[in-house]
Amino acid sequence: MSVQNRTAGPTADPSRRGGEVDQRRARRVDRRRRCRELGCSEVERREARERALGVAGPYEGARRGVDAHTRVRLRREHEHLDVHTLDVHTLDVHTLDAHTAQHGSPHASIVGESRARRVDPVQFDDVVRRRRMVRNFDDRPVPADVVERILANAQRAPSAGFSQGWAFLVLEGRDETARFWSATFDDDAARAAFRWQGLFRAPLVIVPLAHKQAYLDRYAEPDKGWTDRDERRWPVPYWDIDTGFAALLMLLTAVDAGLGALFFGIFTPDAYTPIGALAIGWPRADEPSPSLRRGRRPAADVIHRGRW
Repeated sequence: MSVQNRTAGPTADPSRRGGEVDQRRARRVDRRRRCRELGCSEVERREARERALGVAGPYEGARRGVDAHTRVRLRREHEHLDVHTLDVHTLDVHTLDAHTAQHGSPHASIVGESRARRVDPVQFDDVVRRRRMVRNFDDRPVPADVVERILANAQRAPSAGFSQGWAFLVLEGRDETARFWSATFDDDAARAAFRWQGLFRAPLVIVPLAHKQAYLDRYAEPDKGWTDRDERRWPVPYWDIDTGFAALLMLLTAVDAGLGALFFGIFTPDAYTPIGALAIGWPRADEPSPSLRRGRRPAADVIHRGRW
């Protein structure tokens, strides 16, 4: 009995595979050229716009390494999906598997594409490397779907005992952000002398707040047993740490969407303690912080392997 060659077909054609590699290489070269001409922030902004519109244009194609034929096929297959029951950008793996089992395998390539987008380490590393603190913004509004994605990802942060003791104050648009800046810069002279005036143009400000009592109450429940709610049991304030995790996820999501963001401190303690604030928006030419001249600490000074 003969065994069918599973790799046979157009995708196994060496000449075609070589052509696809050449196309991807050409896209990378073209992207580098556009970065030189337009600035990488502008190229990233256009890529984000393509993603928001659901268009796999030349910028998105270069980033994904997907040729034109594949993009057209994915788009056509996506047209047959019920978008109310399947959103490949947001559903988790188990939901995607359930949808595939229910509706058959014609959309398996889309499921695979969605999985690749979520776990591709090269793409994630690129987001991490591009993350920096931005202090100069355009006042163009952040699209509503991007704002929702930033907030949804923040809620995926880890938390001790799954306490989720955080809250997020979201300020959008000039009217709402102006009240925030007036509260944090109550001295007009100090505000006028502030070095980074472009920060005040950020169209979105998010204040992550940590709720200590939520953690004390959670760990007083039967499965934890700290009924005395003694704060001294905690070696470090996990409510602040976990809310910091959420803030970092928002920073990374903003970068992935082609935006810039800044985390900075504010000082107004309450039952919910603000651990800081994030200004988010479309980045403009920016003056880096002078602190960057210190350089990154060598890994040998930070990482201790096997012993301290």
